[in-house]
Amino acid sequence: DELARAGGSATLLVATLDGDRLDVCNLGDSALALLRPTPRRRGAAVGLWPRIVLRTHDQTHYFNCPYQAAAGDDPGGDVLGSCDADAVAATARAGDVILAATDGFWDNVDDAEAQGLVSEHVAVAWAAAARQNAFGPELSPRVAQLTNDPAAADAARDALDGLAEALAARAVAVGVDETASTPFSAAAAAEGLGFEGGKEDDVAVVVGLVVDDAASLSAVDESGLDNFGAHGLPDAGGG
Repeated sequence: DELARAGGSATLLVATLDGDRLDVCNLGDSALALLRPTPRRRGAAVGLWPRIVLRTHDQTHYFNCPYQAAAGDDPGGDVLGSCDADAVAATARAGDVILAATDGFWDNVDDAEAQGLVSEHVAVAWAAAARQNAFGPELSPRVAQLTNDPAAADAARDALDGLAEALAARAVAVGVDETASTPFSAAAAAEGLGFEGGKEDDVAVVVGLVVDDAASLSAVDESGLDNFGAHGLPDAGGG
């Protein structure tokens, strides 16, 4: 139609999960992170901290000008990488959290803050999924005991929706804060440009949880490999 012929462009972020293989193709400045909740000491407590296994990075022609695909582009084949997109892959585990978001999120929320927000919700998401037998008959009863939060009795999708909403709300709040220190303001300073506070922009966040009905959830159960002592999943009987 006339609009298509007139042009237009957009960044692209595509991901597929086939078995335990996560493939990601990124063009521009949206980003995806594969987060693996793993026992980690913070202060006196040991909890689940979503460490970064894989994260895509910006493609820009110059500051704040990302690569984009235009309506008239010919990719020259059926592989998106021929458009200069970055194609990356990783092996996913049951319990991993996949976080994909537009630049309106990542420009306002740095990785550590995003990890902190995920850490506040991951036990509920895991327990809710386990109550739907998402980790198989042997492991699910143990995962379900990770938290007594009433929200864990709801559907896992509700927990993940709540996490996505919390992440997006944080980005929106920072975006209108004229005094905030943000990834965008830091990047501007590195370019010799003056920019203070948050960056108002469209914010879209998608969150997923990797499940497996024959899972080992080894990110938690390999507690014998660290220095914190026994803190793996509780026994099915509540021990």
